[in-house]
Amino acid sequence: MGDPEQDRVGSVLLGRYRIEGMLGRGGMSTVYRGMQLSVQRPVAIKLIAGSIARDAECVHRFRREAEAMARLQHPSSVRIFEFGVTALQELFIVMELLEGQDLAEHLQVCGALPLTEAVGIVHQVLEALCEAHALGVVHRDLKPANIFLAQLPRAQRLVKVMDFGIAGIEQGADDTKLTQSGVVMGTPTYLSPEQALGKTVDARSDLYSLGVTLFEMLTGKPPFVAEATAALLVAHVSTAPPRLCQLRPDASFGAELQAFVDSLLAKRPEDRPASAELALAQLEALIAHEQLALGPYSSLRSSSAQLTSLQLSAATPLAGQRAWPVLVQGMQRTWPALAQKARRHRAG
Repeated sequence: MGDPEQDRVGSVLLGRYRIEGMLGRGGMSTVYRGMQLSVQRPVAIKLIAGSIARDAECVHRFRREAEAMARLQHPSSVRIFEFGVTALQELFIVMELLEGQDLAEHLQVCGALPLTEAVGIVHQVLEALCEAHALGVVHRDLKPANIFLAQLPRAQRLVKVMDFGIAGIEQGADDTKLTQSGVVMGTPTYLSPEQALGKTVDARSDLYSLGVTLFEMLTGKPPFVAEATAALLVAHVSTAPPRLCQLRPDASFGAELQAFVDSLLAKRPEDRPASAELALAQLEALIAHEQLALGPYSSLRSSSAQLTSLQLSAATPLAGQRAWPVLVQGMQRTWPALAQKARRHRAG
């Protein structure tokens, strides 16, 4: 018997998308390379099978998450073209086709990354999270496999955050209480403590998962490693993460960088940056203080962000949280103009 996923190659989905090859397969989903026939545009097609499409609550949540994803316009968020349910009772998402590799593959080949590369990747991820969180979209499964490094002309790299809110739908296909507490969603290595405890999560959970990813980029290993899932969950909840220099004694990590990583990996959500905007401001202050050049992962925001970084650096933001609310209010006032300028720059 042939592989049913491979057997779909050559078929046309919804009369609009020709399936040309399989790109990858997960627990309940398969991603194909496709072609949108009306405009001859290459696309990626994700099909989620199983019992999900037969469960009204699962379909309702899928549509809600996909609609939210489709509203994301930041260059570092994957563009969604269409979504719905097929005649074969599969959930589908048609999105932009990316060329490059995901961060998990990159780390497997390269190990620990240079500081400028790791910081540049996190900077673009935080930019995407700023928009997503403002729209009420929480990723819930942020990890290297969901961070794609797209190759652009002139050696530039563009970070793309994939699968906002979708991982929980796939993992909870047979659980009708997807939106309630007590259900552990996500990948154990990158789970926030509140996810490990089955509690309701908010945007600060994504910041913890990003902190785990940053730690892994800098040291070559995540902060907690265990063969048993239960041991990982306990570590996230109750074990202090090692310092960067413990895993990389050969590297010189500054106190400001360690403080930033520690703030993301705080056990209690209230001890982390209150928002992705705040975390981004702290990171930009760190970049200015260390005079880091982001290279191929340069910021997608207006160059005015550098001036903001210098102002924030002068306020010694990493020493405490009390001075941040005023600074955040200022950034919230200037963000729409910066975003509009960035969109014009992208269009050019």
